[in-house]
Amino acid sequence: MKRVLAVLLVLGCLTVVGHRLAEAITWGEVDTADRYPFVGLVLTQVSDTEFELCSGTLLSPTLVVTAAHCVADGIAGVSVVAFGISPLTAPTAVSFGVPVPHPDFVDPLIGPDVAVIPLLLPVPMASYGELPDPGTLVEVAKMRGALSERFFRTVGFGIDGVSGYVSEGKPGLQVSGLRRVGEQSLVNIEGPVNGEALYAQFSGAAGTLSGGACLGDSGGPVFIGDSNAIAAVNSFGSNQNCAGQTHASRLDVETVLDLLAVYLP
Repeated sequence: MKRVLAVLLVLGCLTVVGHRLAEAITWGEVDTADRYPFVGLVLTQVSDTEFELCSGTLLSPTLVVTAAHCVADGIAGVSVVAFGISPLTAPTAVSFGVPVPHPDFVDPLIGPDVAVIPLLLPVPMASYGELPDPGTLVEVAKMRGALSERFFRTVGFGIDGVSGYVSEGKPGLQVSGLRRVGEQSLVNIEGPVNGEALYAQFSGAAGTLSGGACLGDSGGPVFIGDSNAIAAVNSFGSNQNCAGQTHASRLDVETVLDLLAVYLP
């Protein structure tokens, strides 16, 4: 419990460590309309002084889904989830729980990069993230025609910028701590792992007004269009410069839906 209290006290003054390629929203819009209040910032202690910053989504008042690599190296045994447009400075709700990575997770692209965090303190919301139908992304990948048919919306916290290389004359990447929303399209379904395609590739859109993914908070949701249905959770990017496409661990596959079903009421 002392470790839990210590984590709660650092919300306003933490040191963020990016020990893995994590995803965040670049050049998207700040969610000032509070469209996604059920998307929270996930903090996991990885050393005595450092914390991993990621994102996660409430599926119910007591369950958050995030990326497994965000919580796999935690040393405190708990992760803290804070909600609000700017949860590092003005959280509207805070809870915590013991994360459970998918049992087949080893590393991104080796098993599903998905974890759940059963919360010890319920966080009531008017709405929540929803699970997709099985095989949803496979069906979307078959679509042709209007761009709206391939439209996805990704939400998260963390780094906002274009380039990590200041020498290029572009702004360096910075952690904003704000909940941002960006639009992406599905590029393809990645190759099968153990007979099942567990990942999907999405457009990066870095440097455009529509938004894209960058370093800072893996585990953020990739919503299907304007719905609350989560197609996948952000896992890793093509490069540390946030210039390439992004990769997300699918929720619409049987092995992940089976894990989530254990914890959902």
